[in-house]
Amino acid sequence: MKLPDEDKAVPDIARAFKPLLDAADKLFEYVQVSAKGATPKGGVRLNNCLSSVLARLLRLHYSAVKLASVGVASEAKLPIRALFELVVNLYALEQAVDKEEYARRWIAWDLHNYMRQIETELKVHPELEPKFADHRKLAEAVKREMDDTAKREASASPGKNAAEVEKRVKGKWKEFMKHGPSMVDMRSLADSVDKKSGGKSNLLPIYDRVYPNSSGVIHGSDLASMIELSDGKQIVLKLAPTEDHIEVILVTSTVLLSMGSQVIFRILGIGPAKAEEEMNAIVAPAMPKE
Repeated sequence: MKLPDEDKAVPDIARAFKPLLDAADKLFEYVQVSAKGATPKGGVRLNNCLSSVLARLLRLHYSAVKLASVGVASEAKLPIRALFELVVNLYALEQAVDKEEYARRWIAWDLHNYMRQIETELKVHPELEPKFADHRKLAEAVKREMDDTAKREASASPGKNAAEVEKRVKGKWKEFMKHGPSMVDMRSLADSVDKKSGGKSNLLPIYDRVYPNSSGVIHGSDLASMIELSDGKQIVLKLAPTEDHIEVILVTSTVLLSMGSQVIFRILGIGPAKAEEEMNAIVAPAMPKE
């Protein structure tokens, strides 16, 4: 399976973007080697959560770089958006007063969405139920806690009737299912993280450049970039690899992997003593000059 002119385009891309591709590859290897077999200092939930997040960061980075390297960088906007969401939540977790609870809710958020997806599978294969029993218990426990908190908050407000209390409870859970442990949208969370970090995290500018731009691909509305000029009387498929968006995808993916990995290394106390300095030394020289 190949795109038209792929054999010619891929070597051209490799030459044109060699510094960025090399940095993306070196960072990918550095993070793996530094984390593999390390002994984290967090609790079970925190360790499991951040180990899973790190694995997902690496796989998303790999996906984005691979797509960009074969000239389909527009489609790499999907893993870039997912990378960004993980990194913003990592910073929010690091800033949380109770990191273990943030991690616990992060896992529960994932499990609730995941459990909804496998309900059909369990109907066909009920023998798989024991495998998901602990997942279900955690997810349901967090829902009960959130419901009870929402009920107490609503009941404490004067004039609230039973219907209004129930509406508030459902609203809280809906926000949790939509946004996760932060309970706010991505832009608001990025803004909050930046303010708490004194501007050091610099996530809001990344959001403004990357996040809305990926919506068209995600929602199937990015048609303009696929339209080839024609008389409309025949099918014209714009499939050949291009260099469009490659630089921004490689830069963003590498920067986000570095940022996310550094947060995880700090929280769990893993990696080399100079991990942040060494990651920056991999990334910085390859970045385009302003």
